[in-house]
Amino acid sequence: MEEKNSIVGNKPGLNPMLLGGLVLLVIIVVGGVYISLQRNSGEEKMDDAEKAAPAVMQVVPSSSPSSVMKAESATKSFVLETGSFYFTPDKISVKKGDTVKLTVTNKGGMHKFVIDEFQVKTLLPTGKPTEITFVADKVGTFEFYCAIGQHRVMGQKGTLVIE
Repeated sequence: MEEKNSIVGNKPGLNPMLLGGLVLLVIIVVGGVYISLQRNSGEEKMDDAEKAAPAVMQVVPSSSPSSVMKAESATKSFVLETGSFYFTPDKISVKKGDTVKLTVTNKGGMHKFVIDEFQVKTLLPTGKPTEITFVADKVGTFEFYCAIGQHRVMGQKGTLVIE
């Protein structure tokens, strides 16, 4: 009795299933590298002036038009740093009616700065300062936090006090 070869067609060589699997694996790897390069190329296309310029977000609450602001209001500026599960400083105090200007720099990772009561929501690019401006038109204590995943629960939050 003749022994049958387990290779399709009884010829020695590569199994077509194995060969197909290898080709598919190569396609997946090459596709992943291509996608990764495409995502990173957006940052590389920015010229030096764009990289140096801070991102700017302004929030003007509809409940408090600027024409109603008191003459003694002022602009209060703060520089914040954020990274893995922290904000520094984590407490900011201003007076009602002040214009609040925050310059937030993300030192690493993906982070989003949020103050719900003032409709502030912005993604923070790594290494690039982001300016956020809004009018403190409510008195109270408000939380600012990172809205990515569990970052807030892990301690990436702070307090805004408005007197």
